[in-house]
Amino acid sequence: MSKFGIPTEEQLAKINNLAKRNFTADDVFAFGGKAAGDMIIENRYIQLSKELLETFLKNSREGVSWLLNHSWSTFSEPTTIFGRTFDGSLEPSSEPGETVALYLDKYIPRSDTLKNGRSANSIIEDIENGVLFDTSIGWGSSKMVCSVCNMDYYGGGCNHYKGQIYEDADGNKKTCFIIAKNPGYLMEESGVFDGAYKGAGISMSSVGDEFETPQGKFIIIDELKELPKNANVFGSYSSKGEILTFVKKSEPKKVFAVKGAENNMDKLIKMLEAFGITYKEGETKLDDTLLNQLAEQWDAKIEEIKSSVVPVMAQLDPTADYMTQAIATEKLGVELSADEVLKLAKEGQVYHQEISDEALAMGVRAMANEFPAETWKNAFSTMSTQSIKDIMKTWEVQAKVVIPSGRATDPEAGQNFAKEVVIPDEAFKVKK
Repeated sequence: MSKFGIPTEEQLAKINNLAKRNFTADDVFAFGGKAAGDMIIENRYIQLSKELLETFLKNSREGVSWLLNHSWSTFSEPTTIFGRTFDGSLEPSSEPGETVALYLDKYIPRSDTLKNGRSANSIIEDIENGVLFDTSIGWGSSKMVCSVCNMDYYGGGCNHYKGQIYEDADGNKKTCFIIAKNPGYLMEESGVFDGAYKGAGISMSSVGDEFETPQGKFIIIDELKELPKNANVFGSYSSKGEILTFVKKSEPKKVFAVKGAENNMDKLIKMLEAFGITYKEGETKLDDTLLNQLAEQWDAKIEEIKSSVVPVMAQLDPTADYMTQAIATEKLGVELSADEVLKLAKEGQVYHQEISDEALAMGVRAMANEFPAETWKNAFSTMSTQSIKDIMKTWEVQAKVVIPSGRATDPEAGQNFAKEVVIPDEAFKVKK
């Protein structure tokens, strides 16, 4: 039995067939492990088909990079290439829900040279002592098939949604999941710290996250339904049975294709019902015909709303100013109903008229017949109540000057006329 990490002669021959120089058994560290399987990942409802796993196996024998962390990992340690795959096998599996499993063999050249602060020997030591034990493959596929109708899941042909249960003509219920098929390929395998450091590695990535690699910008997605036909989907598959899917940022056609598509589908179904369009899950095809029908109903509803608004607008005086409730609230400093505002306005009118009448009366007192009452009455109609009060105070002062306040007569006046007046007889004689 060979020691762990020491390649057999057969393995060494395969390694040297890929390497640019000949290694001895002491030059490299060889190890293997389960990389993927065909079980349906429950939280993602995605399955790697056996045919795609066979392609991965072929790619592994051609040699793909073995990394420390994926290029989209948020773990603080940068992505670094330390090794390469050189062989693999596809074997029957006894795991629940899994029929076959992919195992990959890889090698790391022993070296103390530092790459981004880590040496190959330090990585080998972590693998040997069990600190680094979780792996994750990076893969791609441009054909995703619906498990219910066997049509392309994205691109408009399929109207089923992953995770939802559908009933066929025979009454059998099926859960929709996506089957990743060829054409596809294995990109790389990475050692990730998902096990030794909880929360690190691929588990730190979530739907909507974006990352950039030399190959371009990518975005992690949850729902593939709205991708254009034959879009290339990439993914990582952890040996723990986790799948993370992502695409080039330019691929999704709509925002809800990236995140929360199920909720948007519910909204779409409610909209269809509101417009009287029949939709039955598993029966009605969600295609351009249905969407065009929805668009026609939408346009008709918009025209109906416009036609109902026009007569109302025609009744309004285009030259008049109208005040919204928001403006009234801002001006008054308190939110009032239309009836309350009208009540205050009526009371204000009455008060304005009373002050106006009072001021006109004061003007008459001050100037008598010379007061131009009609002129001031017209002027008061455009003045504020406070301005009228100010003018009335001026007239009040003027009136007090013209008509002094208090007693205006002499109390002793006329008292001499009260005494008896004696007129002499001579006053009555007539001269001759």
